[in-house]
Amino acid sequence: MSILDFTKPVSDAISVVVNTAGRVIDSLHTSTEEKEKLKAEFQKVLIQGELQKGHLTAELTKLHNAEVADLRKLITAEVQSKDSYVRRARPTFTYMGIICIGFSILVIPLVLFFRGEVPRVLELPSHFWTTFIVWMVGYGGMRTAEKFGINLGGKK
Repeated sequence: MSILDFTKPVSDAISVVVNTAGRVIDSLHTSTEEKEKLKAEFQKVLIQGELQKGHLTAELTKLHNAEVADLRKLITAEVQSKDSYVRRARPTFTYMGIICIGFSILVIPLVLFFRGEVPRVLELPSHFWTTFIVWMVGYGGMRTAEKFGINLGGKK
């Protein structure tokens, strides 16, 4: 969904107002000349509204483009950083996920075993698994595409 998708409901609302106002003007008990004058004034207001909507859409587009440019600069700065941890920040999420999984599958059962209890695996919440799987598929897929020289939207 685009940031500019708000304009459709606004346009629909304006159409309803225009149609309703047109019927009201037509139903007035005034001369044809006065009705035409009211319709012309109403058309001016509508044109000004459309111009304003176009201006707002252009402003929103500028803001959106500026935000995307800032994000691109940030990601480029991270990748080109001399600090090795900054470059590894995204893989750190993977390492932490693997540590959590290893802890729940290995450490907890071993601790329970040595305490004389029945070893069991600590169940991780479904939110963890969903986030971790989406991360791994996305990150792994992008890294694989990069290694094969497939450009998935970045400039080269």
